Amino acid sequence: MIRLSTVFAFALLGGGFGCDEQFILQNEDPIISEAQMVVLGCGDEQEIYLDLLIGDPEGDEVDISIQTGDPTNPVHIYPGPLGVGLRGLTTTPAGVWHRIQWTACSTDPGPCPIAHRMLDGTMEDNCRCSDPPTTNSEAFALSIEVSHEGGATTTYGDGSANFMLEQPDDCL
Repeated sequence: MIRLSTVFAFALLGGGFGCDEQFILQNEDPIISEAQMVVLGCGDEQEIYLDLLIGDPEGDEVDISIQTGDPTNPVHIYPGPLGVGLRGLTTTPAGVWHRIQWTACSTDPGPCPIAHRMLDGTMEDNCRCSDPPTTNSEAFALSIEVSHEGGATTTYGDGSANFMLEQPDDCL
C-alpha cells in the first residue's frame, strides 16, 4: 500500500509539470545551537575545551572553524588530541554534542586543520594558530563557522560571542 500511494503521489506531482521542468532541492544549513567553554585541571595541567551542540536537518557530517581576535584578521583554535577535531563531525536534526580541545600552538603546527573550503586566500595567511587563555581573564570573543560539503557556511557568533575562562574552584 505504501508503494502504491508513493507512486500515486509522484504521478499527481508530475501531472503539473512539463517535460523540461525541474525540482530544485536545497540542502539546509547546519547550525550550532549551544556553545560552552569547559576548563579541566589547574596550572600546567589545565585543559580547555569547547562543547558544541551541532545539528543538521539532513544529518550530514560537518566541518568547523573556530576563530578568535579581529574578524578581519582572525587566528584559529587548533584542536588537541583529546577532542574530536574539526572535520567530519556527525550530526542529527536534533544535534550532537562535540568536545573540541583548544590546544597550545606549536612552533611548527603542521598542516592547517581547517577544511580548505572554509579559508579565504592562501593557507599560510589564513590559518594562524591562537593559544588558549591561561588565567582568568576578561571576556574574549569567538566566531565559530560550520559547513557541510557543498553547502554554505553558517557562522555562530560574529566575533561577539563572549566567553570567559574560569578556573575550577579547586584551583583557586
